[in-house]
Amino acid sequence: MVRHGMLSRGCENCRKRKIKCDQARPDCSQCLKGGWKCPQYGDTLERIFQRRGPSDFGEGQNLAPLMPMGRSSSSFPKQSRLSSTNYICGSSFVTKTTTVSSEHHDLSFCAPLERGIIHPINSRAIEFFLASQIFHQPDIIRGYYEYLPALTRYATVDKRLFNSLSAVALAAYAYNFRHATILKKARWYYGQALQCVNNALSSINESVQDSTIISILLLSTFENMTCDDRKSFRNTEAHMIGVMAILNMRGRSQFEPRHRLQIFQHMCTCLHLSSLIHSIRIPRQLRILRAHAAEFLDTDDPAWKLSGIMAKLAKFREDVKTKVIRNRSDIVQSALEIDQDLTLLEDQMPYQWHFQTVSLPTKCHLVFDTYYHIYPDLWVACTWNNLRTCRLLLHKEICKQLLKVSHTGFVAEGSVYQNSKMILQQIIDEICATIPQFCDNLSSLADSKAHLAKYRNTIPANAAGYFLMWPLLNMSSIIDSEIQREWVVHWTCYIGRKSGIQQAFVVADLLRTKQEFTI
Repeated sequence: MVRHGMLSRGCENCRKRKIKCDQARPDCSQCLKGGWKCPQYGDTLERIFQRRGPSDFGEGQNLAPLMPMGRSSSSFPKQSRLSSTNYICGSSFVTKTTTVSSEHHDLSFCAPLERGIIHPINSRAIEFFLASQIFHQPDIIRGYYEYLPALTRYATVDKRLFNSLSAVALAAYAYNFRHATILKKARWYYGQALQCVNNALSSINESVQDSTIISILLLSTFENMTCDDRKSFRNTEAHMIGVMAILNMRGRSQFEPRHRLQIFQHMCTCLHLSSLIHSIRIPRQLRILRAHAAEFLDTDDPAWKLSGIMAKLAKFREDVKTKVIRNRSDIVQSALEIDQDLTLLEDQMPYQWHFQTVSLPTKCHLVFDTYYHIYPDLWVACTWNNLRTCRLLLHKEICKQLLKVSHTGFVAEGSVYQNSKMILQQIIDEICATIPQFCDNLSSLADSKAHLAKYRNTIPANAAGYFLMWPLLNMSSIIDSEIQREWVVHWTCYIGRKSGIQQAFVVADLLRTKQEFTI
């Protein structure tokens, strides 16, 4: 193996033309000026090493056993792999193994593992995961792993937590640094974590432990990160069934100390989204527990209020799906009543939750149309987008019910249809206006500098990327403008490449093909 000195970090086009590359993202200025597709900067590591042999890939090192793979790592971007789908049976998981075809868009090459980093790779990956995909304010209850850094010290003695954290951390590390071998190792740890959780769920005492519930949540994140196709969403759903079963067993003991309240809020966030996706009402047991949790939480928080409205929306969607509500007028009226609750919440947002709308004098590829939003925090942006997505679901249902009526002589109902169509486009535009901040592009927009002093980067963009997937999924079938659709697809793929969240590529495919998201 020959190690070269400093290599150009410019894109391949600029290197071939022997011109200076400014390394701008997602496309360098030279490629934009010439009208070329910028090939990005991902091949620098690959060019550093020449004449790579088996020894360069860690052969002979003490690697953990790997799960069976469909093809060799040299052809890794397209392969057949074993995916575990989990179902709750009594108090334990039953694992069904199925073969699925996957395409890992982010691993465009298989970089070798350097000698000397095999053994500490788990520690490196966990540090990377905590730094890049975990909320940075452990004293605040938000509901997304803010409790994890304080509990990682137990990972060395708790096999469940160690295996699940290693699985998701190694996967994040593999996709970010493009190491196919590490991804194999991550899948092996995923299998080990499933086995540990299965064993824990066979015991009531073990199943209610913090490490068991955190492990299940981490496995759900692993599914999102390595998502191959729409079927992978069902794997995540199986984990949520397990979460609900444990919630019931933990009872009121899960509200103290503080980190348990944070875990409970995390579980509630996942279960609310899952209920909306599957059009099923929030389980009664969760509603009871949530009422008890209100004694310990800030019930004036907009995110808390929104979760209450989401419960109403989930019940409405189930009633429509099961034909409990049959009459078209009743469906429309119920939808408008819930939408009124959401618009009232918008109007009552506290000052610290307000966002800035920045207008551009000229068009910019980083922004769709001529304006974008700046939020004081990405968590605030996530909450606003969740609110918008709830409204989107309601007005999609209204349009569905009134589609035929709008072309008849019923002027009143036709006007409701047209109003809902206008609201849907407004919601889509507002979600698009949040994307520059989710893609961490604010610093590249000159007009942002006057507003960035108020911006608090307490949430890594990679962590917030998970929350953007749900709004984008529900936009997939209703974007009318092809220009807007292509722009959203481009930045969705960008989030997938930047964060390693493979679910982003599934969402991009749905957007590209205009498919309605269903499970």
